[in-house]
Amino acid sequence: MLGNKKIRNPFPRIGLVCKYEFLSGTRTFVPVYLATMVLCLITGIFLTERISAVSNTTFLAILGTACGLMSFAAFILTIVFIEKRFKKGMLENEAYLNLSLPVTITEHILGRLLAYFTWGCIYIATSIISGLLLACSQWNRIFNKSLFENAATQFYKDSGMHILSLLLLVALFVLTLILLAVMFIFFVNTAASLVKKCRMLVEIAIIIILFIIFGNILHAAFENLYGIGDISAFIMGLKRFILINLGTVILDILGTIAILKFRMNLEA
Repeated sequence: MLGNKKIRNPFPRIGLVCKYEFLSGTRTFVPVYLATMVLCLITGIFLTERISAVSNTTFLAILGTACGLMSFAAFILTIVFIEKRFKKGMLENEAYLNLSLPVTITEHILGRLLAYFTWGCIYIATSIISGLLLACSQWNRIFNKSLFENAATQFYKDSGMHILSLLLLVALFVLTLILLAVMFIFFVNTAASLVKKCRMLVEIAIIIILFIIFGNILHAAFENLYGIGDISAFIMGLKRFILINLGTVILDILGTIAILKFRMNLEA
C-alpha cells in the first residue's frame, strides 16, 4: 500500500556519486594544481629583492609569463573537465550504465554538483595560495597585524560592519558563484542535448540567451544602488548577488533534472 511505502534516504547514493566523480578528477587536477603552486613559489623566490637584483630580467619575465599561463591553464582545465565528465556520464554512452543503477537522476545531479563544487573550491584555494607564494617577498606587509587592525577599524567606522563579516560575505559569494558555474555547465549541455544536430551552435545560443537574461536580472537588482555610498552599495550588492546566484542555481538544478527525466536524448 502507498501508506506503507518507505521514503528512501538519498544521501548515501549522493555521497557515492560524489565520491566517484571527485576521485575521477584526482589524476587530472592534483598534478596541475601542485605544479601551479610550485611554479608560483619559484617565481616568487626569484622576485625577492636580493635574488631579483642579480637575476636576468628576461628570465624573470619568462617565469612570470609561465606562471600566468599555468594558472590560466588550470582554470580552463577545470571547466573543460567538468563539462566532459558530465556529458560523458549523463548524456553520452556512459549514461546508459549510470541510469541503470539504483540511483535517481536527482541523486546523480546532486552528487556530481557536490563533487565538482569541491574541486572548484580547491581551485580557488590553489589560486589564493599561488598568489601568496608569488608575493612571498611581501608577506611582512600582507600579514601585518597592525595594518589589518587599522583597516578593520576604518572599515567599521565607514560601514558599521566588522571586516570579518565582509570576508564571510565575500566567501559566501564565491561559493555561490562556483555552484552557479557548475550548474550552468550542467544545464547548457543538458538543454543542448534536446537537439540532434548543430549542438555546438545550440550551446552557444543558449549561453548567449542565459547571459542576456542574467544580465537583465542583475541590472534590475542593482539599479537602485547607484546613489548609495560606495561601501554600503558594495555590501548590499553582494547580498543581492548571493541571492540571485542561489536562485539561479535552484532553477538550473530543476531544469536539468526535468530535461533528463522527461525529455532525455542520449547520444549514440
